[in-house]
Amino acid sequence: MRVGLFHKLLGVNLSLALAVLLVSSSIFALSARRVLVRGLGDEAVRLAEDVAGRLAAEELAPLLADPPDPEAWRRWVRRLEEIQGELGPAGVENVYLLAPRGGLLWVAADPTGDDPPFGQQDTVFVELKRRAFASGRPAATPEAYTDAWGTWISGYAPMPDSTGRARALLGIDLPLGAFPLMRDIIARELVMSALPAALLALVVSLLVSGYLARPARRLTRGLRQVRSGELDVVLDEGGGDEFGEMAVAFNRMVRELQERERVQALFAQSVSPEVARKLLSDDAHTGGEIREASVLFADIRGFTGISESLSARGVIALLNEYFERLIPCVEAEGGVVDKLIGDEIMALFGAPTDLPDDAAAAVQAALRIRDTVAAFNAGRPEGPPLEVGIGISTGAVVAGALGSRTRRNYTVLGTVVNLGSRLCGHAGPGQILVSRTTYLRTRSLFEMQEIPAFTPKGISFPVQAFEVLGIREGPGAAEDAAPEAEGAGARREGPGAPEEEASHGS
Repeated sequence: MRVGLFHKLLGVNLSLALAVLLVSSSIFALSARRVLVRGLGDEAVRLAEDVAGRLAAEELAPLLADPPDPEAWRRWVRRLEEIQGELGPAGVENVYLLAPRGGLLWVAADPTGDDPPFGQQDTVFVELKRRAFASGRPAATPEAYTDAWGTWISGYAPMPDSTGRARALLGIDLPLGAFPLMRDIIARELVMSALPAALLALVVSLLVSGYLARPARRLTRGLRQVRSGELDVVLDEGGGDEFGEMAVAFNRMVRELQERERVQALFAQSVSPEVARKLLSDDAHTGGEIREASVLFADIRGFTGISESLSARGVIALLNEYFERLIPCVEAEGGVVDKLIGDEIMALFGAPTDLPDDAAAAVQAALRIRDTVAAFNAGRPEGPPLEVGIGISTGAVVAGALGSRTRRNYTVLGTVVNLGSRLCGHAGPGQILVSRTTYLRTRSLFEMQEIPAFTPKGISFPVQAFEVLGIREGPGAAEDAAPEAEGAGARREGPGAPEEEASHGS
């Protein structure tokens, strides 16, 4: 038989006499309410700060203009609606923006309402919100409040721009209906408040209240541990009362968070941290951008023949061991591994994050790869040696996230990408070929020599390329001119060449 909290209180109070009920119930109500309201308030503030940190305050300008831009309002409503859907499992029902106008606070964007921007004045805990907006510090409602839609605890976080000035206040509402025990406790205390209390009853009821509030404190302590990143918390689910049900829900939430952590760990293994951050950012979904970057391709020569002598498991094991050594060569120079295409690796330098000198970083990474492959071959004398051809191209690329709403990949497109792939395909075993632009930007740092011009597939004009021999020793020769580099007959790459849709992209 399920024994609820009401029955526990009834049994304890009947055994101690009617005088105990007033004091014990009053103390318990105050303790439980304070613990639960504080815990919900802390959670509301944490969620509001997290969401505000993901939004760019500079993008609020069209919405906060006078009059506001309707399209900007619709964009923000859609964005808040998406965030509200993401936070639904955490109990969030409302995510909205407040902004001052005419000395008052107004609702600037609310996906749960039909009011246009600044069509509804905010009237709940106005002074608290004004202080949060003026001070730039987050705040939570000190107690639950009730409106036409329910009973809530709310948290607010300012959204400062690059100058530190708050532009709007982001609000999050947590329904107090998630804790129906609160209403029962308060109603019960009103009924019992007329009963007299005695000193002995007060002492005993304090002990009883502490015993009954202990599960709430454990729940709050568990919430704080989860908030700090500890996902190995397990609450005792015994008791069969409302606190037991809350412990069951809490443990289920922790298991779901653990599963989400595992999924995120797998995601981190699939893409580089820089690409992951770019895909999760707002601007990755709004369109492409032109970036100056260097693209590196490294491909194993004759790998088809090598793979025919190995089992399927042996091929995968060899490639995994090979890439285990090559990927750090790229990351050591600030590059990002865009993708692995069979036995080929494609790396980006200067996208999605800027590099002081992307061309030099790409060439240095290529030299690291060449040395690493040589060491790799020396360590496995029993197998056929791996020979790698490398191509590098530098210039303007189109970068952005492509795909559908369910699957997106960060990619770079353009002639520069195609040329890097063609240079890789033209490179012989152990050879590093770079484009003319890469050469011009790095010739003072590396020894290079021009190779005969060739016309790669998909490009309608001869390409001037250079082979990297090694790092230049002694004083640089930055003033050395490229052979016919500035002449009238110099060949060009980049925007001047007819572009073909890139066959490589992330």
